[in-house]
Amino acid sequence: MITQFFRCGQCSKETKGDWREDGAKTAAVNRAIALMVAVDSEPFCIVERRGFVNLLKILAPWYNVRSRTSVSRTDIPNLYEEYKKRIQNRLESAKFVSFTSDSWTSEDNRHSLLSVTAHWIGCEPEGTQNSRVLGVLPIEGRHTADNLSSLLSNCIAEFLGSEGADRCHLIVRDAASVMKKTVRLSGLRSIDCFAHQLQLAVYSGLRKAVMIDFDGVLERIKKFIRKLRKSGVERQEFIALQQLEEIPPRWLKKGIEVRWNALHDMIERFLENKAVIDIFCMDKSSFPKIAPAEYLIMQKMVDSLQPIKKATVMLQGRNVTISSVIPTIFVLRRALNDCGTEVSTAILLNLEERVEGIEENADYVVATLLDPKFKADFIEEPQQVASRELLKTKAEKMLAVVLAETTVNSIEKEVERSRPEQNNNSADFFEKYRCSQMPIVVSSTPPIDERMKLALEIEEYFRTPADPAADAITFWSQMSSGTKFPVLKMVSEKYLSSPATSVESERLFSMATLALTDLRKSMNVDNLQKLLFLKYNVPLEGFQT
Repeated sequence: MITQFFRCGQCSKETKGDWREDGAKTAAVNRAIALMVAVDSEPFCIVERRGFVNLLKILAPWYNVRSRTSVSRTDIPNLYEEYKKRIQNRLESAKFVSFTSDSWTSEDNRHSLLSVTAHWIGCEPEGTQNSRVLGVLPIEGRHTADNLSSLLSNCIAEFLGSEGADRCHLIVRDAASVMKKTVRLSGLRSIDCFAHQLQLAVYSGLRKAVMIDFDGVLERIKKFIRKLRKSGVERQEFIALQQLEEIPPRWLKKGIEVRWNALHDMIERFLENKAVIDIFCMDKSSFPKIAPAEYLIMQKMVDSLQPIKKATVMLQGRNVTISSVIPTIFVLRRALNDCGTEVSTAILLNLEERVEGIEENADYVVATLLDPKFKADFIEEPQQVASRELLKTKAEKMLAVVLAETTVNSIEKEVERSRPEQNNNSADFFEKYRCSQMPIVVSSTPPIDERMKLALEIEEYFRTPADPAADAITFWSQMSSGTKFPVLKMVSEKYLSSPATSVESERLFSMATLALTDLRKSMNVDNLQKLLFLKYNVPLEGFQT
């Protein structure tokens, strides 16, 4: 019945000739299947499954299903080149680009990859915040800084061109020494992933503060949860006790040490069930016993980790820029002080060590000041004057470059218009050394009147209070050329391009874990990098050609 419907209705005007091997309809279906394989992490063998073949026979009776070899060796590479070209075209109009980069190895050690994601404020449409994966690059041989630097530099050059380094603002990476050296060898500037720094500060702070063995407390919690999950009978008994104590029947959470928001949730949920756990363990010798002192430690952990959790969740947002880093430090400094426990004090001391210098760093300071929801409200009082001066200095430098380029271009055009036609050799002899042909020297600072305009522009910007509901990218996109903040808008496109964390690289590697299903374990690394590139970028670019 369904087959008859499609044949009589939708397909009644079609002929077998419309579905020839090189026809437009066949190409469209081939492309759609390849997109499905990439975006939905389907195995290549899906095209050989009987149910899938039957579905296509009903929908398109004259379509000849591609082989898995054709999909993997032809269709996926073609899609990769198509979307790669799209992203290259987008990046041509980007004035400044920032990046994240990280390395990853699969659990079976079959695949080692270096990720490179690009972040910029787009021009089409104006003021959009963009992120794309540029490369999921196979790492061959040892993971040395020299090897990784070569991969990183080649990838950026492939998308931005040989002179693209001039448009590179920052690379966000983790604090591993090999990644620091990798970026340094590439001749680019980089910053630490702030989320990683925050996690390390918490981990170190907890270890220093807790009198009873911190790892031991965590291990007893985890052991309790593991044993409870394994036994259906004991699990039902635990749920019955929750109902008796009128505690919401929410299950105990597992936590992972590398993500302290997960650790916070695990301990918090455990404390919520303290009464049930104590009763449950009374006649359960195989379950770990939790001492009162350990419950006190847990409560201090939860209280101290609460602001850290909020900060971590906020920083993981897809559009969070570097402008949030200094305000986050400002808030955590006060929140952890207000907490007043030895745990919060230890975390804060470790955090202060790790973020030393950030609040004077121009990349962070300028971005913070140019975010209309922050401005100078979260700059420590002694640093506010110096911070605004730093913004003025960076803005003057960028303005000088723009004015110099404008001057050179106008002079070159004027010289070209006034240059006489060369009709004899004597004229050629003199023209090479004419003064107007000599290199043009321009000032490295803007003229006084331009600097005064800039000072007034900055003064006007700070005259209005910060707006907590404002979005920085939207705010500056509304400042079209000729408005009252033309120079600051230009500066914002550079300093707000950088994300606060390398979370996009981590999301990509989470995709890699999902992509390497049991049916894809033997996939070669070339196919894997193309599939990950497409899985991330296709939903952002769109499915249509």
